[in-house]
Amino acid sequence: GRWGKGGKRPTIITFHHEGVGALNVINQTTGEVDRTAAPYLHELQQQALTFSRMYTTFPSTLRSFIPMLTGGYTGTRGDIIGQAAHEFSNPNVVSMLKGLGYKTAFIASGTLGFEGLDKFLTSLKYDYFRDFDDFSPEDQLKYKLSGWGARDDATVREALAWVDRERASGETAPLFISVFPCNTHHPYKVPDEFAALHPASDYIYPGEERNKAAEQRALYRRTIHFVDHCLQQLVEGLRERGLVEEALVLVTGDHGEAFGDLHPTNRLHKNELYEENLAVFSLLAPFLASTPS
Repeated sequence: GRWGKGGKRPTIITFHHEGVGALNVINQTTGEVDRTAAPYLHELQQQALTFSRMYTTFPSTLRSFIPMLTGGYTGTRGDIIGQAAHEFSNPNVVSMLKGLGYKTAFIASGTLGFEGLDKFLTSLKYDYFRDFDDFSPEDQLKYKLSGWGARDDATVREALAWVDRERASGETAPLFISVFPCNTHHPYKVPDEFAALHPASDYIYPGEERNKAAEQRALYRRTIHFVDHCLQQLVEGLRERGLVEEALVLVTGDHGEAFGDLHPTNRLHKNELYEENLAVFSLLAPFLASTPS
């Protein structure tokens, strides 16, 4: 609906963490975001409605995106990739917002051909859709961080560039912007300026010696910290353009990531169906003209 100053429709921003679950960033005793891993998300939480433990049906990006964007169920078994190949024609978040006059964009750091995610997302008919395959060859070389795609701050710049093009064309429609970073996916690469954060010695648990698990935990925490920085860049960039005075920011994740902490055989995300794989989170933060920055 309409809200805020003059009853205008808010800017809506969704930021979907790849492979970051509830147990990875939220203290399950206090419900607070871990400020050492995600300081900006911790700050944002102070004005947000927090869902500290939700569940995906299976630790897979596509199986999470289908219910997030359509409100429908996704199967826990069967050929999900084959299902996603069929055009989704029922009402969904994108079609409903377009019906309210929104311009819509989905911008991803990675290549979305895995699991048929690109087929599903393009069937929702965003006005603008871009993943790593759409980067120019020069930008692919410049910004590629891992086999999954670009460094996530390049994707934030692309999202802000889309906003600038819309406004330069005279477009005044409200905006729905979905950003999907990928740097929190294995192999957990970060730009050099973040490489010194979270030393592996901080992640050796009692009874362990320095090992590969501690190294992996440290690498992963660095990626969460870097992606958190990118989220802040996105919100502040939109603020500079006057689009956060009236806005809704939804931050969530598609599934969790495991490092053998609770179950020794549970590594990464698709191998087991434990809490650390399936528990996810959402923060919904409203910005109003009266909200302190």
